[in-house]
This record gives sequence, C-alpha cells and structure tokens, in this order.
Amino acid sequence: MDHGVALTRYVSKNKNRIIYPKRKSEYRKVDIDAGINAMSMPGIPSGTQARVVASNPFIPPSAGGTLSMMDYLPEAARITRPGGEIVINGNPENKYFTTVPTPAQLDALGLTMKYQGNLLPEFKDMKFSRMDGSQISVGTMRSIVFVKKGG
Repeated sequence: MDHGVALTRYVSKNKNRIIYPKRKSEYRKVDIDAGINAMSMPGIPSGTQARVVASNPFIPPSAGGTLSMMDYLPEAARITRPGGEIVINGNPENKYFTTVPTPAQLDALGLTMKYQGNLLPEFKDMKFSRMDGSQISVGTMRSIVFVKKGG
C-alpha cells in the first residue's frame, strides 16, 4: 500500500506535473500527459493511498472543471483508502478552494470533514504559486482535511 500521493499543478509553458511520494518525506516528479489529470487517475488503484494532497488546485473549464472541489474530490476519494486523508491547501483567491461540498455530497463520497482552517504546519515551508507563476503568500493559505469513512 502506498503512503500517499501529492497532486500539485506546476504551471510552466507546456507541462503539468504530478508528484508522487516514494515515502512520506520523499517526492519524485513525474510529467503527465495533457490527457491525464486529477479528475481521472486510472494508474492509481482504488483505495490504495493513505493520504492525497492537492495544493492550490485548479481545473480550468476548458478541461471540464466547474471551479468546485467536486471536480477533483470524487477521484481523490476513489484512490484514498478507508481512514485515509485528503488534504487540500488553497487560498481565498482560488474559487475551487472556497466552494466546499455539502454534507450530502461528502457523505455520497464516503468522506467527512476533519479540519478546515489555517495552513497545516507541515506545509508552512512550501512555496505556492498562481497560474501565472506569481507567488502566493503562505500566510493566506488554508487547509481542508477530509477523511475517508470506514477506517
């Protein structure tokens, strides 16, 4: 069973990157093709991830996004093992981050909300950026943690 997967959208001229941790503290970058995204991760088996992390996520409308966590959360829930966590870090400028699913939507995905507040301490040393590459102040970042039921 994997420790977890961290999905981070790095925007450069033509690359999206997905980051998979080998261990909790060790990550390797893997380039992904334009056809593979956080809405569909067929290469990751269901229920295998202890933790899934998305930092300042955004799925543009041109890729099927609706500016809602529900663009990403169903697939994240699918790959998360029972008792595992889905952590989403973002800031209020990111409409995706501010549109939190309803309790009924979370229940349908088998999730509960564990935490919603300041950025978790383990992410305080990360650098966050906007789609245009400009930096986001860590002080504006927040975290939401969902737990997969059944663990």
